[in-house]
Amino acid sequence: MCWVSIVSLLVVPWTAAVAEVAVVEVAGIAIRIPAPDGFFRYDGKRPENDIMTKQTGSDHLLAAFSSEDDLAAVLSGRFPRLQRHFVAGTDPNLETVTFDPELFGLLKQHLRSEYAGSLEKYRETITEIEKRGSSIVTLSPKFAGLKIGDLIPLGAFDETKDSICFSMLVRTEVASSNGKDKVNTVAVSAVSMTIVRERLLALTCGAMYRDKADIEWARHSLQRWRDRILTANSP
Repeated sequence: MCWVSIVSLLVVPWTAAVAEVAVVEVAGIAIRIPAPDGFFRYDGKRPENDIMTKQTGSDHLLAAFSSEDDLAAVLSGRFPRLQRHFVAGTDPNLETVTFDPELFGLLKQHLRSEYAGSLEKYRETITEIEKRGSSIVTLSPKFAGLKIGDLIPLGAFDETKDSICFSMLVRTEVASSNGKDKVNTVAVSAVSMTIVRERLLALTCGAMYRDKADIEWARHSLQRWRDRILTANSP
């Protein structure tokens, strides 16, 4: 094998890896957001898609990643299906706030308290999901009565000095493959409020819900992505 071929084999994968890291700015602070493995950045291509993505994530969209098929749909002018996707965003009202350990501790305390009350409201439904692991669309009358956008909290599942993670089930409305019709679905959303370079980021991993395995996938995938982002921004 000639040297040119060897160099090509080394350089091309390295270049592709570099291209999968989004560099965004939050109140003057540059933050690196690497793509989750097997996912591709699709925001910034069509305003319509970004508006739809914001409805599943934070007010200020920083970067969004989905499957290769979804990226192809966006580039061809169609709406992505977003069966599984990741979103990084911020709350515009908190972008300039410097989060030290004490302030973040107060935020985590508030989130724990807020979700504790919500959990009790849906305790029976959550227990049913944990035991059976099947689709709650048919098994839970309480969930069937929820409106689009309403949710069932599933509680916190991980906490570190830099983050707190919780998950929920949400009744959603997504575009069909033709981009015109709407389809009602249930989605699982895992969220990590994470401090990156003293700025608060909302990291979200979403998936269409079929059974309990989708909840576990969203949680574990979010944890891996959070850790990858923190490593990419470490000193």
